[in-house]
Amino acid sequence: MFHRHARLLLALLVMLLAVPASATDVPAPIAVEDGVVVWTLEAEYAATLLTVHAPAGAELRRSFATGDAVRLDPAGELSLDDGVYEYQLVLVTDEVVGEGRRALRQSGAFEVRGGAAVESAFMDQTFADDVIVQGSLCVGTDCNTGENFGFDTLRLKENNLRIHFDDTSSSASFPSNDWGIEINDSNNGGASYFGILDRTAGRRVFSIEAGAPANSVYVDDAGNLGLGEATPTLELHMADGDTPSIRLEQDGSSGFTPQTWDVAGNEAGFFVRDVTNGGRLSFRILPNSPADFVVVKPTGLTVGRGTSTSAKADLDVAGIGNFTRRLLVGYSDTADASSATFQVASGQARFDQARFDGQANFFAEADFREAITGRDVLNFSGDYSGATGFVFRIRDTSQGGNPSLLELENNGDLAILGSLSQSSDVNRKENVVAVDAEAVLEGVAGLDIATWNYISNDDAVVHMGPMAQDFWRTFGLGRGETTISTIDADGVSLAAIQALHARTEAASDRIESLEAENARLAAQNAALAERLARLEALLADRD
Repeated sequence: MFHRHARLLLALLVMLLAVPASATDVPAPIAVEDGVVVWTLEAEYAATLLTVHAPAGAELRRSFATGDAVRLDPAGELSLDDGVYEYQLVLVTDEVVGEGRRALRQSGAFEVRGGAAVESAFMDQTFADDVIVQGSLCVGTDCNTGENFGFDTLRLKENNLRIHFDDTSSSASFPSNDWGIEINDSNNGGASYFGILDRTAGRRVFSIEAGAPANSVYVDDAGNLGLGEATPTLELHMADGDTPSIRLEQDGSSGFTPQTWDVAGNEAGFFVRDVTNGGRLSFRILPNSPADFVVVKPTGLTVGRGTSTSAKADLDVAGIGNFTRRLLVGYSDTADASSATFQVASGQARFDQARFDGQANFFAEADFREAITGRDVLNFSGDYSGATGFVFRIRDTSQGGNPSLLELENNGDLAILGSLSQSSDVNRKENVVAVDAEAVLEGVAGLDIATWNYISNDDAVVHMGPMAQDFWRTFGLGRGETTISTIDADGVSLAAIQALHARTEAASDRIESLEAENARLAAQNAALAERLARLEALLADRD
């Protein structure tokens, strides 16, 4: 049982406790020393009253005079049973306020096991009033007595630093999400960072890694955001020593095909990079390009015209660089500008109107000129009507007679001045499988080869070859059963030639073997003839 002081002292304390604590009050830390509960007073108080509530409901009180150690020994004269005890500690100061003195209330709990106080989670301290610290505060297991705070007002100090914000709102109409601040991973070899956590969702939503450069994220007083820049001049200002970039990554988490793009700029230009497909630069603007070189307007797209002139077509390209022509799409110099969908023009003169509506002729012409002499080098022209016998032509106008380098006729014939080269680079091929040349030769032997001409009123040119359907059925090569690719025909021919060469080599070897056998038999016959001659001579002598 507690020692009891005079009832007068208890009454006096009750009167003093009516005054709330001042801003200068400091709580008394609680600890367990050799099974004894000890409260450490940070200052001297006029009186101290300890009230303990036992698990069975009994209330025990004990008072302490100025300078007394505030201690409670469960194994001593009190003989406290095992269990959890709640307490309230009242510290009365000498400061007089009105009719009472200012006091500090502190409450908490401690645990008794085996007749002795033990360290446990129940020893957390609870303060029913404001706690004001005029000085610096250190929280954590590694805080030291006499901690040197420097200019720190609040210091968290231990090996696992976490702050948890627990919103206890219980009404569905109020937000109740929990948040947290986390400093560094707790596992060995983990990352060092400052993180903000959505504790309710269970994920870290914001991170700053240790070692991040100065001004990695900077928001100035105008609301401008700087990334690597302490004086952002625009709403978003990115600064870096080598190619500041923005990455746009679709990571496949929503079921769509992954795709990554980079938007970046450096001394070589501004560009968009297709990262997923080999890092190719799909779009690029070089430094010192003309102002308003490419402009998208309500009337169309202009290239090289600036902003002063409205687009005269869906695509309006002015003469630039070494090219003396401009391309206009959807424009005609006639009064009815909507009548044309394609036109190539030089200066203010129009070669002809072009349309793709199937109702009128298509004719377009454009010249490439040498930069120095200004003479025509190549001339492109076309006539959809077929009136001139061709659809598209490329001529070398720098030579006499303007020879055609390429001419596509209106009957489908394509004529070129030089050789035709089809790509056959081994680096562009896959699924390479060796063929059975003998089987190919048998297939060629079974093909019907005929002469024929294409069905056309003006095409009586005779050709020779198999039917595409037979070729497709025999070899399964090319795009389909109505065409034969020249590279496939060449391959079939070469394979058949190889098979014939193999047969010829085999026949040659057989012939050589037969000739050797003939020589051996001839020598044998000669020897037999010689022996027969000698026998006949011997018989003649006997006669």
